Amino acid sequence: MHVWGSVQSTASSTVQSAVFNKIMEQSYDFHSTTPGISDMVHGADTPAKFIQNIALRASPNIVELCFTIIGLAYFGGLYATVSQALIVIILTIFHSSAIHKLDLEIGYRYALKDKMKFHIRESIDNWRTVKSFGGIEAAQNVFKTLSERVSEALHRVELAENMISDISSLITHLGQLLILAILADQAEKETLSIVGFSIGVHCSKRIQILMKSFTGQLYIMGSQSQTAEKTVCLLSSQPSVQDSPGATLLKTYENKIEFHNVTFKYPRGRMVFRGLSFCWPCGKTIALVGETDSGKSTIVSLLQRYYDPDEGSITIDGQDIRNIKQSSLHEAIGEVPQNVQIFRESIMDNIRYANRSASDDDVYEACKLAQLRDTILKFENGYETVASPDMLSGGTKQRLGLARMRVQDSPIWVLDEATSSVDGITERKIYEGLRPLMNADGRTTIIIAHRLSTIECADIIMALRDGQVVEYGTHDELMKLRGYYYSLRSSVTSNLESEI
Repeated sequence: MHVWGSVQSTASSTVQSAVFNKIMEQSYDFHSTTPGISDMVHGADTPAKFIQNIALRASPNIVELCFTIIGLAYFGGLYATVSQALIVIILTIFHSSAIHKLDLEIGYRYALKDKMKFHIRESIDNWRTVKSFGGIEAAQNVFKTLSERVSEALHRVELAENMISDISSLITHLGQLLILAILADQAEKETLSIVGFSIGVHCSKRIQILMKSFTGQLYIMGSQSQTAEKTVCLLSSQPSVQDSPGATLLKTYENKIEFHNVTFKYPRGRMVFRGLSFCWPCGKTIALVGETDSGKSTIVSLLQRYYDPDEGSITIDGQDIRNIKQSSLHEAIGEVPQNVQIFRESIMDNIRYANRSASDDDVYEACKLAQLRDTILKFENGYETVASPDMLSGGTKQRLGLARMRVQDSPIWVLDEATSSVDGITERKIYEGLRPLMNADGRTTIIIAHRLSTIECADIIMALRDGQVVEYGTHDELMKLRGYYYSLRSSVTSNLESEI
């Protein structure tokens, strides 16, 4: 058992690592649509437990059961053996049917528990929003309802388990009485010796004990097999976006980005682009503008290969990004997303996450550029302060993301609403520092912003509506057209004036 424990521990660790690696290698659509991903890692040792139950418990019981039945057949005779076999068959059929129904009840209970966990996590993580909209009582009532439903489901499961156990015991005891009656009748007729009678009774009792143990193990293994099947399916799955055979490193020299007749529809979602084509020349700052759901962020997602287009191609310096290693592509693109993610590490390590080899001076310079230095120094431990999402404001997170992008120093920058939570004065200071770097050494910078005042300096402004490019040019050129971009600018200006 000690040896097996060591083997199981090693196997569990190996499978957990394989599951974690497989999850991290999956595409964006997997991570955005699959619930309970972290539970897959925690339950990755189930296949090892399943094998352990078969090897150390079920298999020995089956072997012993076979020898015991042979013993009963030899000493107890044909009638006792046939009767015992019928009892075993009846028990097996009953358990198969009952356990299937029990699994449904257990599945329903787990679904309710998952729903309750999700409600707890959402209510606590979004406590401020819940509080500000007067949702405390509603959240409490929802939790009470879910908790009661989970308790009711647990009660039904326990009731079903007790009923299965009682009926199994009844079948077992009735069967044992039948075997005893057959053996006693044979002993009375002197067709069975006293020794044979004793051994037959012992074999019959042992068969009942083994069957009870075996059916219990079947129930446990049935539950484990479902989880193990999910683990196997995950390990055998392939990401929807993966490196093509012979994929190479991206060679950037001009950072020229082109979309060639790109058609794209989100998995289980809406159609975004039909035959979208455009060319962004090298070393320019490009601004994407448009109403919500016009396709601005989708262009960036496709450029980074979070998704592949259904038709058409995307190239960087003439290289189809589907033939480029994803790791190389992501190294070439530094991004500040709309929601910057913070790790529970020091602020220094959070910024250095984009470039582990960056020096402290590189981090200090990046923080100065992002107008973040003074904020960090207000913390007691400065750059060594362990960050958490709750301790940093939205604007601070965005500035940390800007510093992270600067440290990466990629040839392509993406600023997706990168300063939407930053005040206007700080935003202007940030862009004053960023502008000399946006096109330095041929860098291409892509800006998505609803504050149109931040993109006036862009070399090219591309206006999108319903997934189509409707206008393309400089700020002055588009304003002279008095078209879509002009109307966007006018609506923003009028809104500001009405607020003032």
